Amino acid sequence: AEMGNDVLRLSTRIPMAASGLSQIIAAAGQSGIAKTRTELLQFAEDAAKMGVAFDIGAAEAGQMMANWRSAMALDQGQAISLANAVNHLSNNMNANAGALGEVLQRQGAVAKAAGLTEIQTASLGAALLSSGAGPEISATALKNLVGALTKGKAATKAQREAFAELGFEAVDMAKMMQKDAPGAIKSVFAALQAMPVEEQSALISQLFGEESKGAIAPLLTNMAELHKAFNLT
Repeated sequence: AEMGNDVLRLSTRIPMAASGLSQIIAAAGQSGIAKTRTELLQFAEDAAKMGVAFDIGAAEAGQMMANWRSAMALDQGQAISLANAVNHLSNNMNANAGALGEVLQRQGAVAKAAGLTEIQTASLGAALLSSGAGPEISATALKNLVGALTKGKAATKAQREAFAELGFEAVDMAKMMQKDAPGAIKSVFAALQAMPVEEQSALISQLFGEESKGAIAPLLTNMAELHKAFNLT
């Protein structure tokens, strides 16, 4: 009864129906990230604001924020900061906030393990989305990109050869990713861009896989988007 009254009061402050807020609270409770009444209400308010800003439904907003927190081990403050970053990127780039949120749900944990922070992951995701690729393709490209750069000793022969052509070594690149992931990514893209145009496509395939080419290749012709994405956050 107390929770019901809390939800009704919250619905007078947030432009979302009580039923939508209840869906968000359910997502938070089911995920186990919020247990007390205070935590659940704070989560509901934050996720509801995110849903309005991202133009997505209540249930989707609640599940998205809950998934972010669980997958990337974020506290509520970090989740809010990430939502702010996603909203800022979407306002300034050709990257829809809902689509970027989906990319983070799919591969945020992988990118964090590779050395990126959650905010840096949002920037890289926005850069990939800005090429016009959808969230599924962009998420796959992000996974393959950070995966290739952190392979180290596990890099394939083709990947080691591609790194060598670009002036890098796979193990050193993996170390660079843990020290300065955005810097490592930018250096690889700069090296790719400096290669003869007729060789770039093959090198992208060797390093990141054929299925990632559609999202990664456009950044070589517009490196400003990659730099802009990281600079915005």
